[in-house]
Amino acid sequence: MVEEKYLIMVDSLDNHNKFYRMIPLPNGRFRVEYGRIGANAQSREYDQQFFYDKYQEKIKKGYTDQTDLHTSAKTIITAQSKYRDIGNNEIRILIDKMLVWADRVIKKNYTVSADQVNQDAIDKAQSILNAMTTASSLSQFNRYLNELFLVIPRQMKNVYEMSAKSPSEFSEIITREQALLDAIAGKASKTKPDIKSIKSGNPQGMTILEANGLSIRPCNQKEKDMVKSHLDPETADRFINCYHVENESTRKKFDAYCKKYNIGKSGIKFYYHGSRNANYWNILKQGLMIRPTQKVTRSGSMFGSGLYFAPSAKKSMGYTDSGFWAQRFGSTPHNSNTVLLTVFKVAMGKEMHISCANPSLNENNIRAKGYDSVFAHAGIQLRNDECIIYNNDACTICYIIELKN
Repeated sequence: MVEEKYLIMVDSLDNHNKFYRMIPLPNGRFRVEYGRIGANAQSREYDQQFFYDKYQEKIKKGYTDQTDLHTSAKTIITAQSKYRDIGNNEIRILIDKMLVWADRVIKKNYTVSADQVNQDAIDKAQSILNAMTTASSLSQFNRYLNELFLVIPRQMKNVYEMSAKSPSEFSEIITREQALLDAIAGKASKTKPDIKSIKSGNPQGMTILEANGLSIRPCNQKEKDMVKSHLDPETADRFINCYHVENESTRKKFDAYCKKYNIGKSGIKFYYHGSRNANYWNILKQGLMIRPTQKVTRSGSMFGSGLYFAPSAKKSMGYTDSGFWAQRFGSTPHNSNTVLLTVFKVAMGKEMHISCANPSLNENNIRAKGYDSVFAHAGIQLRNDECIIYNNDACTICYIIELKN
């Protein structure tokens, strides 16, 4: 029996961004849906005896079979119904906002919903993004970019406009694509049913937070006063609320990391990290990840591929949806009246103090010199101090701060 097929063609030179879906029907025929990705599809029906003829015809024309990377509509599982409602109203509203923010970005940039993308597609897309950081020519970079567009179908009126015109654009395009992938990755994994609940015979026994090992509560007044006291006056004026957060998985990895490298209380700092609203559900659930992979040197990162934090909230605010850097790298306003800022526990340990850019820094070469992290000082090339770690396990989330946009 024939099975559903999903084919894609992306070509920046000829501005192709097309799909061809082949759907077997119970009456011995099959329907094809085809057209430009993101536009209204056309459809036709054929006898099933012509199924593989049509398939081979499209492959010869340059289409790529991406069936294995996408979930058939008939197999989609809607997982939200698997979770019990969050009891605290403030927290429920906060999480709902995060999920809505991610959904808006996905709907604007992709033609599929998160629950139609499987983990294989996410992993393959990440692998391509990692490879893009090693591209040695403009043509190679754009070939990788075209491969990325094949894996998860994108809304693109003009493929060429999304491509790199010179190597100077590599870093911004990688940043743009990584942010989009993180948004859909967070929602894609959210749509998986909770295995613990299903095995227990009580699929609605856990909240989405419990299912992901998360604990969140509103801060008490003492904690709010403490959080506000560390903000600069401009950011403090925008303060709305704050929440205490624990991710059980990242906290355990953090504790193990500190033990492994003998990093005590004096070597653990509380630093800010800013990001786009659409990224926060993924950050909350998975923790911060060095993206693309820490195994390659990425041009455009002043101090190498690491996780960047700031002692100053004002610096990290620049990477939120209301900040300069987020908008420069492709973030668009989401008509939200709030933005979020996070506070992480960061295992700085023994710091390498520097003042000038060094994109070649990584965990191996700083450890070879006896250091655990990098503290980049404001002055010569920076307006604000920055702190960089090179291991995902060296940080864990502590607070989410909600601010006026």
